[in-house]
Amino acid sequence: METYNQFITNILNTRGRVITENIYKERHHIVPRAQGGSDSEENLIDLTAKEHFIAHKLLAKENPDILCLQQAWACMAFMGKDHHEVTPEEFAECREAQAKLSKIRNTGTISPRRGIPLTEEHKEKIRTTCKLYKPTEEAKCKQSAAQMGRQVSEETRKKLSLANKGRKRSAEFRQKCSECKKGNTNAQGHKLSQESIDKILETKRKNGTYYWSEERKQKYYETEHPRWALSEETKQKMSAANKGKEKSSTHKESLAAAQQKRFGSIEITEELKMKIILELKQGIPIHTVGKRYGISDHRIKKYIIPDMEEAQEVTE
Repeated sequence: METYNQFITNILNTRGRVITENIYKERHHIVPRAQGGSDSEENLIDLTAKEHFIAHKLLAKENPDILCLQQAWACMAFMGKDHHEVTPEEFAECREAQAKLSKIRNTGTISPRRGIPLTEEHKEKIRTTCKLYKPTEEAKCKQSAAQMGRQVSEETRKKLSLANKGRKRSAEFRQKCSECKKGNTNAQGHKLSQESIDKILETKRKNGTYYWSEERKQKYYETEHPRWALSEETKQKMSAANKGKEKSSTHKESLAAAQQKRFGSIEITEELKMKIILELKQGIPIHTVGKRYGISDHRIKKYIIPDMEEAQEVTE
């Protein structure tokens, strides 16, 4: 098989360095710049498109460890079809050689930008680009299908938790999250159908994320409701102090008005009652269930808990 040096030498001896005919030609570096070649006239030669492709093919095959020579060959094979024909065998050989070397070169490498903080100008450009990007419906469907059924490992969950720990959210971001959660809406603000809500709840039940563990209950009580974290002695003192004490009519009216304003007057149907009883039996706190369905704790205790077979298992 003819080598690269033999190929170039044969052209220099038969035709010379310059093509004088009025045909398509390309300038070629005899010694590639990747190997220290210069742009001087002594290092340049005119080649036809076919000769140029053959020259780079020979260079790439003789120097399989030089990535830029593989890329030059690939570019000529993929983009130079207007001037020379590439057989399927040559095309496949070129692609395989480039892919193999790229895999070797990129394995275990780290991006040169890693660890370098972005400038405020660069961050602003990224924000602007993300805000202007609007995925098509087809893209949304593909993203949804790719995430459907995806199981996140415990290790990944811990990493995400550590990464978000102590992260401060802006007031604007918190307001958006609050608006999205009102009225059973998704992240885009679209109202969820009852079918979607049921699917979400069923998925949570299957994954075990729907139930509250004892550790989670205790953490919630201590952070959200510190009064439940009081010592037993303090609780007994408070109970004794309030025992037999009646609320004034003004106090009762204020409490009723606050409950009415917060929860409204939602009718407790049999279907709703069965849902609430099921969740209470699963160990979900009364205040959480009441907030979810818009019913006060008092109404749950008065109208629903007496119908339960195991009322003593309800978590306050």
